[in-house]
Amino acid sequence: IYNTLMVGFCSLSNVDEAFQLLEKMLKESITPTVVTFNILLDGLCRQARIDEAWMLFQNMDGVVEKTVTTYNTIVKGLCRKRKIEEANSVISEMLQKGHTPDVHTYSAMIPVLLKLGRVKEACNILHTMKENGLPPNTILVNELMHGLLKEGKFDDLCGLVWQIIENGFSPDKHTICLIING
Repeated sequence: IYNTLMVGFCSLSNVDEAFQLLEKMLKESITPTVVTFNILLDGLCRQARIDEAWMLFQNMDGVVEKTVTTYNTIVKGLCRKRKIEEANSVISEMLQKGHTPDVHTYSAMIPVLLKLGRVKEACNILHTMKENGLPPNTILVNELMHGLLKEGKFDDLCGLVWQIIENGFSPDKHTICLIING
């Protein structure tokens, strides 16, 4: 019931109330789970309170076992604040702890890299996804294509288009428009 209430408070942008529930849980000797911490972490990240989220993430060590959701939440929060290097270090930790990044992990990184003009790094992530058997979704491909067009990298765009089609990607109408207008 506490987790449900925390989700409610966080969805109303009232993370502080959610943390008060955590304190109440601890006073009542109720052990918070990783889900509890993920709720709080997500609430902090959604409110752009990334420094507090980072502290919570660090403090989870030794308390609960972090999950892919935990890592994805902090990566997304860090990326929203354009803290790419920190996000990369979280992904490194994730791998060291035996967790495999998924489409959500990489989907948080690519748009920010593109906004920062780091198109080559964004393309490298797409290659990493391919190597790990993670097909990109249409939105991710379209964002990457838009970034390549914005940077004037038409040759890279053509290579990307052929690569993703060869790997079974089916372009949607937005993808086709990007290609035609490119």
